[in-house]
Amino acid sequence: MEIDYKTIGESIKRQRKASGLTGEQLGDRVNLDRQKISAYETGRIRIPVDVLVKIADALEVTINDLIAPTEAQTQINIQPAVNEAVAQYAEKSIYLSDEEFTVLSHLRDMPQEIRQRLVRTINLAWADQKGIL
Repeated sequence: MEIDYKTIGESIKRQRKASGLTGEQLGDRVNLDRQKISAYETGRIRIPVDVLVKIADALEVTINDLIAPTEAQTQINIQPAVNEAVAQYAEKSIYLSDEEFTVLSHLRDMPQEIRQRLVRTINLAWADQKGIL
């Protein structure tokens, strides 16, 4: 069986990010520079077994976690990416007043036909106010 260094590198990167470490911080823990960690994470160079052991210890995972990650581990470790996406979405969010929130809540509870009429009415009123009509 051939060793897939790219998969190992991706596992190292995923585990490092899940641990909240930068490449430089991981490198400091295993006495390597950031560039070497990056080369291992991208699979550009082969990772010696002794270095793999040090990295696994630094990340508090088993070597098997790095060599053959399971689908469940992959899913669990996407949480930082999910958190980042949510944070980016929150930056673009529109904040509603209590009154606006109440109106939208009532609108959501209405039958679709009434909702559509109200939305058309609001759109026409908005267009009229802006001088579009």
